[in-house]
Amino acid sequence: MFERYPVLHDALRWAGAVYLVYLGWRIFASGMAADDAKREATPISLFEAALFQLLNPKAWMMALTIATLFLPREASPLVASLAAALVLAVVNFPCVSVWALFGAAMRRALTDRYRRRLFNGIPAVALAVTGVAMVWM
Repeated sequence: MFERYPVLHDALRWAGAVYLVYLGWRIFASGMAADDAKREATPISLFEAALFQLLNPKAWMMALTIATLFLPREASPLVASLAAALVLAVVNFPCVSVWALFGAAMRRALTDRYRRRLFNGIPAVALAVTGVAMVWM
């Protein structure tokens, strides 16, 4: 497609670059907004979390990949799916636990305004620089 219409490649590159710069700015600006207005996020309900997972494209892609690459055709679909779910649960629990513990530690570490701005600012600048570099490389 890009060989036939090279302008599409340039358009996609520019659109991606603009989007990365935009995301970088949003991340950077969100750190400043958090300083100005101390607001607590309300946790989502169990129903909202389940609905979010049903609409999560990454979860659907993971499920399709597992079903097509790892579930044996000879096995019962129910048994193979339950086995895959068990493996995913065993792997997921320690990963999510570490993620939650890290998040709790970071929450305590980021109570300082300077550290929070630095924490948000580094990836924000990295995103913006990546977006700008995409145009010139």
